[in-house]
Amino acid sequence: MTMLAVLVLKSYKELVPRVGLVFILAGGLHNLYMRVSNSCVMDNINFFNLFMFNLADLCITIGLVLVLWRVFIYEQKNFNN
Repeated sequence: MTMLAVLVLKSYKELVPRVGLVFILAGGLHNLYMRVSNSCVMDNINFFNLFMFNLADLCITIGLVLVLWRVFIYEQKNFNN
């Protein structure tokens, strides 16, 4: 898994998708650690009694937004050319 992360991170030259992938990887590893150590992933942040999440979920979401943002900017540049 570490080798896959290194290969993916080396394939991107720009900072935004690399940071996004690091966020996704860190959130996934944290959720995996919680699953192995506690046999469940506990949600501990309550958002105005609407929903609960943990910090790893937030990291995965931020990483996904960064990667998708970069993909859409790249597609926009290619579409305009």
